[in-house]
Amino acid sequence: MKIADIEKNMKAAGAAAIVAAFVDEEFEFYGDRFLEELALMLPKKLCKPKEKKAPLLRPMTQQEARNFGSVTVPFGKYNNVAVDNVPMDWLQWLADQTFVDNLRRYLESERVKSE
Repeated sequence: MKIADIEKNMKAAGAAAIVAAFVDEEFEFYGDRFLEELALMLPKKLCKPKEKKAPLLRPMTQQEARNFGSVTVPFGKYNNVAVDNVPMDWLQWLADQTFVDNLRRYLESERVKSE
């Protein structure tokens, strides 16, 4: 990194600190309404879209995982193969795609994690 880049980064950090202090002071005076108005005025590139995350599911119990492990995959490469007999990397890939919530819970179960 060039010295000019370092200096530019340091100046940007200093300016950001000044703006942050100002925002903090104004928020103390105006409250949430100030932040709402500020958010409307900021360029879209400063507001990164939030990633959609799968809802958090509780891991299956040992018994639930045991039962689900004997369920056969209803489609795809491992059609009619018991979940316990399908490679873990394929199950993980499938869970990241579209498979039912039970697969996510199965992968989080102590039974599977201990293997």
